Amino acid sequence: MEASLRLQHTGRVGEPHHLPLGVGGYYDLARCGGTGNFGGFRSGCTNNLIVAGGVLSAPDYTRTCTCSYQMQTSLALVPDEQAEMWTYTGQSPKITTLVKRIGVNFGAPGDRTDDAGTQWLEYPSVGGKSPVVKVSVAGDKVDYFRQHATTVEGPLAWVAASGVRNARKITLDLDRKESKAIKTYTVRLYFAQPAGVAPGVFSVAMQGSVVTPLLDVAREAGGANRSLVKEFRGVDVRNQLVIELKPAQKGGATLLSGIEILATN
Repeated sequence: MEASLRLQHTGRVGEPHHLPLGVGGYYDLARCGGTGNFGGFRSGCTNNLIVAGGVLSAPDYTRTCTCSYQMQTSLALVPDEQAEMWTYTGQSPKITTLVKRIGVNFGAPGDRTDDAGTQWLEYPSVGGKSPVVKVSVAGDKVDYFRQHATTVEGPLAWVAASGVRNARKITLDLDRKESKAIKTYTVRLYFAQPAGVAPGVFSVAMQGSVVTPLLDVAREAGGANRSLVKEFRGVDVRNQLVIELKPAQKGGATLLSGIEILATN
């Protein structure tokens, strides 16, 4: 357990406890990535979460508690690199200024900040309140998928492990003030072909111009469940970033796991 985690009891004494409230939680001070929870057990009404020597110890301080929780016991948690730790911010302020750096993680169960400092927001929102970047997804039979990140190989596997299928047009509002200024971005698109799903071949257009005429995700990535990152530099955006995915054949599928944008001017 890193020293940069601030442990907390995410509930209020005397109130009924419902997940995620009332369980052991943490806040990553190093990344400012939001609040995460250790689901399945609760901390005591007094501080009993102790980080020492890379181990999170939770001695039982609930002997007199009457809450309807699981078996009262002492336990210890050790770090596991394969564990998926998702967070939420606890509030959902609308982003009204120009967006300079953000990631949209389709189908994810929460938010997460990567090692480079990009905050990845879940879409659609299911894990808790998050900063609001207006995203719209259009298409027939749009659906979202997710699998555990350990099933995917390659960069940012926890982004590529989920995604949206059959999206035809995705719009991100990057300047809610609708100014006339043009901002230049580097845009990275993340893909992975889930195993057992028929591969889709489709084109990718950005701001009305085709940037990839024929994309076969599984073929370029070297197989199913392997992440693929396509980077596009010098993308000019006035207010909205528009990405269009078009199947190569009628009735074909498209897929996209995530969008990362970084302002360059």
